Amino acid sequence: MDNKISIIDDEGNEIELIVIETAKVEGRDYILASEDDNAYILKDVSGDKDLDSVYEFVEDDKELDMLADVFSELISDMDIDIEK
Repeated sequence: MDNKISIIDDEGNEIELIVIETAKVEGRDYILASEDDNAYILKDVSGDKDLDSVYEFVEDDKELDMLADVFSELISDMDIDIEK
């Protein structure tokens, strides 16, 4: 996986994110990515016919809390803190 992705935010702006870590949880792919001082967890919502991966921001609080714990464990050896 390339370490940079572009995504369209809710306002229609394209933002470039640096991928920090990836994880597969319950059969779905997720990424932890950052832009400047902000970090985001995104999920792959690609369909079978999509040629490229399609990501969306994780917004469900329960899902976000669970994934924050997963990514915190995965990046525990890095000097990065995840705030919930």
